[in-house]
Amino acid sequence: MLNKKTIQLVEAEVKQVEDKEVKKAYNKAVEAVTKAKESGMYPEVETARELLHFLPAGDAKKALMEELRSIPRREKIKSLAELKQKGLCIIDEDETTVENHIMTILKEKGLLVSDLAKLTGISRQNINAVVKNKMKPGVDFALKVSHVLGISVEELFTLTESAWVKPYKQERDSTLYVDVVNLMILDNTAKKEEIAVNGFEYFNQDTKQYMTRDEHAELLKELLNNHTPAKVEELKEEGSDLSTVKLTSQAKEELRNEFNEKYIKVYKKLGERIQPYVINSKKVVSKS
Repeated sequence: MLNKKTIQLVEAEVKQVEDKEVKKAYNKAVEAVTKAKESGMYPEVETARELLHFLPAGDAKKALMEELRSIPRREKIKSLAELKQKGLCIIDEDETTVENHIMTILKEKGLLVSDLAKLTGISRQNINAVVKNKMKPGVDFALKVSHVLGISVEELFTLTESAWVKPYKQERDSTLYVDVVNLMILDNTAKKEEIAVNGFEYFNQDTKQYMTRDEHAELLKELLNNHTPAKVEELKEEGSDLSTVKLTSQAKEELRNEFNEKYIKVYKKLGERIQPYVINSKKVVSKS
């Protein structure tokens, strides 16, 4: 239902219009905006927005536009592949943005991680964490390894496509999300409304069951409490020489990763790809 003030503004303007086609334009616009508010779906909002272009400039048109802006965005999609057609992509917080080639280079030079640790003063644990993409290399790390191995930083590390992505902001500067289970694009307001109704934020891909954030946290806590000791023993049998504290930390990390593969987030942030350019001191000169 439209705001009472909006209806009054439209009625006042329509009374002053003599042209029958213009009156029809007002009626169509009002019907379209009403339908958009009732459905709450993005295609209807777009249709209504297009019809508003035919209205004369005035307070009624502004009020109807404001009605459309107040509708949280919800847009059904047929598949996640459709996101690419819209110029969008999913931002995966756990996705690797920097690939490293440390082990390949060490092998070529006949060196071990322990040798690199001695040459750089960086602990083996930190080097292994970077090698396994569990930690992003800092500037100090990259420059030290580059120096002692005698190769450029670019040969050691390369950016993946995921690095060239930024959160997508729509016209109201609202972050967009995708419900990966029900295949729907939502803005932040719509996402909050959905969570307020049912509380669900996670989904078990095996059982097809939803769960709240608290349920998810409790289940993960239970998993870590019950299975960490066995995981530590498993790592010891594999020949790990880490301390018990570090083994426990590694065991929990691996258990979390296994857990997150099974229990996925329902709402994932959407982004758009950045086109990287190479610049000099004066202007943009070329694409990278």
